[in-house]
Amino acid sequence: MNCYKAIVSHKRSDNVEKMQNLIGNDVVWYVGKDEKKDYLDAGAKKVIESGALCHSRNMVLNDAKKFDYSVQFSDDLKRLEKVSVLGSKKIKKEITVDEVLKEMINQMEKYDMYLGAVSPTNNEFYFSETRPIGFRHFCLGDLHLIRKCDLKFDESLTLKEDYDYTLQHIKKFGGVCRLNYILPTFTHRVNKGGAVAVRTEALEQENIKLLKKKWGSLIRDNPRRPNEILLNIKMPKKK
Repeated sequence: MNCYKAIVSHKRSDNVEKMQNLIGNDVVWYVGKDEKKDYLDAGAKKVIESGALCHSRNMVLNDAKKFDYSVQFSDDLKRLEKVSVLGSKKIKKEITVDEVLKEMINQMEKYDMYLGAVSPTNNEFYFSETRPIGFRHFCLGDLHLIRKCDLKFDESLTLKEDYDYTLQHIKKFGGVCRLNYILPTFTHRVNKGGAVAVRTEALEQENIKLLKKKWGSLIRDNPRRPNEILLNIKMPKKK
């Protein structure tokens, strides 16, 4: 695969070994200021000090210019599973990172999309056989595949940058390619470091305000989860 692999990480050098076992030693780590030595000492093969989150994401895009695709992972991916339906049951089967990337590339090229992602949840209950791919749905930044293009992350955002990047792609390319049948498991909600280290209610609301100013009615509050938002995009009616 002509794909540049990157992990955007902050204060989680303890995750190096298990992530490289999962993704491969060819992955490049993008870490915070003065963190490079910790990651190298932990066994990372290539480390770049890149700083803040969106600046790091844009550095990955710049460094991947010679590749057709680039993929960005969070540093706490535990496993990937593919869900299928057998009779009345939903069956999950573990799948490798490379298998997922090949599947994503095939679907993105089939539908001519430039941003690919996986389901935002690992719960097969939410998978619908009638909607295996989401074309105007939120693409989680914890694992997203980007086909070479000129869109960049908005560096005025410190959180929720993946909502903005999803909307950028929908606006320019007419959609995204979210594989709802690929279920990821991450541990970031119970894992120190990363965005958890800086996330506060005030910071969440500051970024939500910026997104609403930029995108207007396409962003709405999540009525079930404080400090969370939803994309407010209506799908075209079927003819």
